[in-house]
Amino acid sequence: MKKIVVLILAVLMMAAVLPLSVSAISPIDVDRASSLTLQYRYNGESFADLEIKTYRVAAICADGIYELTGNFRDYPVNIYGITTQAEWRQVTTTLAAYATADGLVPTCTGTTDDSGTVVFDDIRTGMYLTLAVRVEVDGLNFCGIIEIPEYNRELPVYASWESDRVSHYPCRYTGSIYQNGLVIGGSDNSGQLDFMKRIVNDDTVCFTDMTGLRCSYTVTSIVRTTTYPRRISWAVKRL
Repeated sequence: MKKIVVLILAVLMMAAVLPLSVSAISPIDVDRASSLTLQYRYNGESFADLEIKTYRVAAICADGIYELTGNFRDYPVNIYGITTQAEWRQVTTTLAAYATADGLVPTCTGTTDDSGTVVFDDIRTGMYLTLAVRVEVDGLNFCGIIEIPEYNRELPVYASWESDRVSHYPCRYTGSIYQNGLVIGGSDNSGQLDFMKRIVNDDTVCFTDMTGLRCSYTVTSIVRTTTYPRRISWAVKRL
């Protein structure tokens, strides 16, 4: 493996027309068109051709209070009384997980230009969830990272099942973490799942998907076949 580049971004952005003076607060014009300008740059490098998905997750009232809107209204997520960046990161991750799991249609989609910039014009005031995911592993498509801490192993997981890939990377066979039905297969080649014979109950397995959602599991049972081809299967339970 020559290089792994993973760019993951899930952020909440506010698109609202706010009063210029705090001492003379006036109602927000919630019907006025707004815009978002996003730039994707790191260490002097611009990221072009990123597909950026933006979801309007909350409307803003004239008094500046945000309320979840659309499909996001049905999710058990609290956006009131938040005072720390850690709390906002948790809200962002949770909303991103729901949007991804339910396949919600973005409010708008754009692509970054050569300077790493994308502009969304004439959007409604409110709170927007913006997702951008780019994964490059020798030009191959991956869906996440699997970690087995007890064996000091962290491996990229290929997004689909391909027999010619499974000897090089663990591959997603079916399902996702959102429906609690993710099935991953791999080989015992050196540097891959070569420790699988040593797995025992209560070992920890972690999976982080491309929205940044990280789930931890514990091994609850192990099944070994004795006929060829020999296989070892682990069943896990989410912590």
